[in-house]
Amino acid sequence: MEGGVMPEIMLTSIGDSYTDRSNPSTNYGSAYILGIDYTLSSPFRHCQPFLHFSVASIPPNKIIDSAFFHIYVIDNAGISANNRIYTLKTNWTEMALTWNNKPFPKTYITGSLFFNKIGWINVGVTELIQLWYAEAENNYGITIEPEYKTWPYGRAYFYSREVTPFAPYIVVNYSNITTRPLWTNVNNNLSVI
Repeated sequence: MEGGVMPEIMLTSIGDSYTDRSNPSTNYGSAYILGIDYTLSSPFRHCQPFLHFSVASIPPNKIIDSAFFHIYVIDNAGISANNRIYTLKTNWTEMALTWNNKPFPKTYITGSLFFNKIGWINVGVTELIQLWYAEAENNYGITIEPEYKTWPYGRAYFYSREVTPFAPYIVVNYSNITTRPLWTNVNNNLSVI
């Protein structure tokens, strides 16, 4: 804790892209927009975004207290409310990712991303950053998928890291182990030491 304020660090995307089932061998690593698109009527679309963040800039020997993932939405037509963030089973590279070689989702991260407005939205990803920071989960980045994929039409688009003022980012709050109050139990009375 520094002057009563919890230290904070911003993690910006080090790679992002999306895949499109309609163009399975096309790479979108330099695209300005990332999309989730499940249009089940003609013309059919199935787009899936992928983002990669590094936790290397978080100082060592810290406690991750909170983390929030932020994106800037520019289109949210008919998208499901429950959009889940998943870790990935294998690694990928921004300029080589396609529908044909995309990694499969692995672990669902708690919380749902709600595309309920145009502009900045966020969701808590504390568990995700804790896992990556502790190296308890391989950091191959994340993908976003709707919980339900049965509606006839739904899409959401947001800016990629190519649009610097509106690029995706994660804000991480952390603390030193020694900055947290230590409690002792004396005669069944808890007190700060």
